[in-house]
Amino acid sequence: MTDLLIEGRLVCGHPMIRRSVKKKQRGEPVETQVFNDDGSPTTDVYVAIAIPKNGSTDWKTTGWGQQIVGVAMADWPNGEHAANTFAWKITDGDSPVPNKVGKKPMDREGWSGHWVVHCTTRFGLQCFHVGKYDPMLDQIQDKAEIKVGDYARVFINVKGNNPSQSPGVYVNPKMFELSRAGQLIVSESGPNAADVFGGGGQPQGQPATAQHQPAQTPQVPIAPATDFVNGPGTTAAAPPPPPVEPKYVGANGGHFTAAQLSTVGYSPEQIAALPKAP
Repeated sequence: MTDLLIEGRLVCGHPMIRRSVKKKQRGEPVETQVFNDDGSPTTDVYVAIAIPKNGSTDWKTTGWGQQIVGVAMADWPNGEHAANTFAWKITDGDSPVPNKVGKKPMDREGWSGHWVVHCTTRFGLQCFHVGKYDPMLDQIQDKAEIKVGDYARVFINVKGNNPSQSPGVYVNPKMFELSRAGQLIVSESGPNAADVFGGGGQPQGQPATAQHQPAQTPQVPIAPATDFVNGPGTTAAAPPPPPVEPKYVGANGGHFTAAQLSTVGYSPEQIAALPKAP
């Protein structure tokens, strides 16, 4: 286990927003919500930090990468870290290989030219501005002060997940420092609804007067119906009203139609024996 500081750009997730933890149970085709022992839904915090490659061709040769490899070798001493399936929690941002949902790293904004480190914790993540580190006074309280696309330093803890059927390492963020603002990155799932509708801004290309106005259906005058029996220019007579279905006095004095009584098990003979409602 080791602690280290990484620096880069927040390209996915948010250090102050919790997400639901879902897992594919054995034999189930889709992921389902995970729950805590007390029955409450399990949540976590996830951030993806893109670190510039700066000419490196393998993240394992970088200073921070060598520390992560050292942890993997110590916690998985039988060479498990050498397997292609070892879960490093690090993605090559230039990779053309799509992930499980069909997204190629190279096509995602801010990923190309970077090593992307995926950090997850089920605890709260302390967030600070540069130079303001008092845990009682300076912690960032408003999540809107941080956006995807900003630059940050993240203090992480790395340890192996041994024992596990899927060897790998945990990369747990412990503190987040907002270094400087960056260009907003909108995730593949689109912007948050509260950001779009609750912030008072107008969607690009749509005038303000068009917001929240229901679609107007053109009013087309309806011509009177023509009576084709008596000839053009005359109006057809209104159809006669439908016959009133008789009702019967059923249980507790209620009045029911034959169809209603049939749905609850009455036979035609039993219905015929009931008194008709006035």
